[in-house]
Amino acid sequence: MVYRFRFCALLFICCVVCMCSTYQPIPENHPAIAKAILESFTDSFANLPGTGHTGKIVYSDFVKAHGRELALKGKPLYLKGICFGNQVWYNNKIPLTHHAEKDYARIAGWGANCVRFYMNEHWFVAEDGFKWIDTNIKWAKANNILLILNMHIPPGGFQSEGKGGRLWMDKRNREKLLDLWKRIARRYSNETTIAGYDILNEPRPPAGFHKDDWEALAQDIVAAIRGEDANHLIIVERLLVIDWDWILYARGPLNFVPVDDANIMYTFHFYEPQAYTYQGWGWPAAILSKMVGRYPNPDYAEFPGDLVVLDASRKAEPELLENGKYRLTSQPYLLRNPLIETARPRLALNNPDEHISRLTVRELYRNMNHTRDVISLEKIDKHTKWESCRFFPKMGYTYTVSCEAESRGVPETGLYLEFEWQPVMQYLSVPLYSLELSRDYVEAQILKYVWFSETFN
Repeated sequence: MVYRFRFCALLFICCVVCMCSTYQPIPENHPAIAKAILESFTDSFANLPGTGHTGKIVYSDFVKAHGRELALKGKPLYLKGICFGNQVWYNNKIPLTHHAEKDYARIAGWGANCVRFYMNEHWFVAEDGFKWIDTNIKWAKANNILLILNMHIPPGGFQSEGKGGRLWMDKRNREKLLDLWKRIARRYSNETTIAGYDILNEPRPPAGFHKDDWEALAQDIVAAIRGEDANHLIIVERLLVIDWDWILYARGPLNFVPVDDANIMYTFHFYEPQAYTYQGWGWPAAILSKMVGRYPNPDYAEFPGDLVVLDASRKAEPELLENGKYRLTSQPYLLRNPLIETARPRLALNNPDEHISRLTVRELYRNMNHTRDVISLEKIDKHTKWESCRFFPKMGYTYTVSCEAESRGVPETGLYLEFEWQPVMQYLSVPLYSLELSRDYVEAQILKYVWFSETFN
């Protein structure tokens, strides 16, 4: 089985439409904010490694997976938009006042082309749910907006907060979910305004279950849809967590599960930097109130105190230079472990008579091409603050550290790189969220998914 991972330019802004506990129509002053975020992140997506398509795109009126991209009507497609939450968390009724056609027109004016449309399984006891989707298809079509139908509240309960265990423990709920997707796929199999089916939001099995359980259910849902609809893209989310085990990578590479189908997009939810993206809303507000103003925000950059060394590069070997000094260069270290969060150089001065200078941490990518000097210190002495030399290494990149040593003989100095992780994720700690306000941190987190795409596609 090969992962066909689509790292596509798929962006949703968490905004008032899907996050407010009491819905109000989208405020008139939001377009400038939304437009700025859309443009800044979309520009970044275009330059990320691994997003280029290969081969001729087959023309289709339906959104199709093509390599690591999406395609529509013979051209690459980049989805950018927002979520319509539809009040699904606390209201089982059709949210007729949640949004209107003018909201589709407004987000189209912001430059968006897609809405992730949340669904509640209770809508479909009668035909009311389908009528609401039909109305939204009409509004979306009139404004050139694509819809992603997302099963946000499945039979068995909302998954994200760990209250949906009945989906996993009761086979009847899984059968209801399969039947519901069959009905949806049958009704909309020829509807080109629908970009795809997001089969389950943030799957979160309870304790005692495994990643394989999500893989099996996802494959069953895909098969159920394909029995009715051969046209549409199917979107499979990575496993969010099992019970409360938030060590994200302990259950496989980034918790993605492969399904056997040719038109699949794997997707992930990315909230960092939460101090900025939440904008003071909800549960993080109490500890993040001082951080919401801007991003990046180096004024609040702070490394957690519980970082633990997970791996290290091989120590440097001395090389005699023409000026009588020695150069020490560590062995190249290719980062392939998604658990690693931070790194820093380590220097052990075993001989007080040795003088160390010009310490440089170099970053290299693909064929060992030099991309940048992460750290460059001209002078090293007892006052050097090594804590300030931490950096965020990137998946798929290679790192070396080097320095010059002035010594009467072969240097005894030990030089290498340490790679660290945070074994206990303190979700309500200021250091964790302030760390996210570093652009380098956010880039390193996104590149884990780029690496996964390039490795397994």
